[in-house]
This record gives sequence, C-alpha cells and structure tokens, in this order.
Amino acid sequence: MSDYSNGDGVMNIGGAMGNVVAGRRNRQTVSGSVDVTLAPLAAELERLHQAAALAGSAHAEDASTIRQAADAAAAGDRSGLATALKRTTTWVLRLAETIGTSLVIQELGKLV
Repeated sequence: MSDYSNGDGVMNIGGAMGNVVAGRRNRQTVSGSVDVTLAPLAAELERLHQAAALAGSAHAEDASTIRQAADAAAAGDRSGLATALKRTTTWVLRLAETIGTSLVIQELGKLV
C-alpha cells in the first residue's frame, strides 16, 4: 500500500501501481482536523443550549448564540466559538453557573 499526498490530504491506494489506478481508495483529510480538546466544551454547550431553550422565547436569542458556540466547538472552530461566546449575555453566565457547566464558565471568563 502506498501513500500519495496532493497537498490537501493523504490518499492511500491499495494494490495499485502505474498510471491507471485500480484498487481501493481511502481518503483522509489532514488539514482542518477537529480539535478534540473542544469536545467536552461542546458537550457542555449542548447542555447549556438545552437549558436556555427551556427558558422560552424571552431568551431565544441567547439560545441561538449558545447553539452557534456549540456548533463551532463541535467543529473545532476556536475563532467561531470565541465570536459566539462574546455575544452572550450575563444571563448565559448565570445559567452556566446554575447548571454547573464549568468549562463554559472558564471560556466565558477568558473573554472578559
């Protein structure tokens, strides 16, 4: 089996040689990999989003912002995460403290 790198990832080609490729191709994208350290934060943001959604329409914008932060964290997008968290209100911090999402509280603290 050989590895071929075309700049945007690695393509493993099994059982193929020459100009015509016949065989199994498994593509693994190397660039844009997900930051696994954000997975626990994404889970806490999901819990926070569920709690915010239960608060009703009075906090619909906060719930939407938390959803955006959770999606960014799940995708490993630190910039998107920070952008979304910067738009949150103090109500979100109080809710995070109430339900015990310590990682979210830490991230919000970094932005102050």
